Amino acid sequence: RVSIFDHMGKADLSHQVDFASIKQIMTPLSTTLTTQGEFLIQNGINERTEYLAQRNSTDTTNLRTGTARLTCSSAMGSLFKALIVTN
Repeated sequence: RVSIFDHMGKADLSHQVDFASIKQIMTPLSTTLTTQGEFLIQNGINERTEYLAQRNSTDTTNLRTGTARLTCSSAMGSLFKALIVTN
């Protein structure tokens, strides 16, 4: 275990989250459980990746590969979840 401030950007901060309890605490707010991939896509990761790729042609492959790893269901896209809370 490490502090979130140790090795910033290099430490795995993954955690088993009890989403059912969080959803219950958030009542009466609206909650939606989604995959990491869907969350990132809905929030513009593909557009951001292309924007960065156009400005950094030497790193285009890495940018697109990284985005695919985060969003594809065969990689991390469905492994991790996100809880969206709205009022």
